Amino acid sequence: MKKLHLPEIAVNKKVVIFKDLKEAQLKTGYFSVSTIMIRTNLADRIETFIHERRLSTFSQNNQAKTAACIYTLNFTLKKYFEGSKAYISSPGALGYYKHTLQTRSYTMNPETPKEYVAVHPPSKESIETLTALRERTPSMMDIYFWIARKYPTDILWMDYRTEEPVGTTFGQRFSSI
Repeated sequence: MKKLHLPEIAVNKKVVIFKDLKEAQLKTGYFSVSTIMIRTNLADRIETFIHERRLSTFSQNNQAKTAACIYTLNFTLKKYFEGSKAYISSPGALGYYKHTLQTRSYTMNPETPKEYVAVHPPSKESIETLTALRERTPSMMDIYFWIARKYPTDILWMDYRTEEPVGTTFGQRFSSI
């Protein structure tokens, strides 16, 4: 049987260690991390960090009851109950803050001549609370560089990009209008 030869695709190595974004961009041109597999002892440190700084937006076990998931605004920590691995991935989740940021509208006196719609936007306090939380929550890249500097041997595997995503962001598409 003849082997099928497929064109070579840029496959990520299992792990790359860069101490900061400048070093990563010098060597790759573009660098972005989406998932990191780490050792459980490091996951415990990160979980403590999340709880001490009150960064968690939501926590729950996964459906299979094999891991605990802790969500922040910028990343998710998934710790498996068995084995010695955990994952940090982006994105995070709004979690408990989601309901406080919704604009609500209510129909008052429906189907009467005095019918009107009352609109209640998110409160200023809710927006300020979320903004403060967003400012103190590290990004996925901040977490990666912190781990790479302090605990590089605890990175078991990672998913990263060294090519800028194709296409433009929403803001870039409409900035010229």
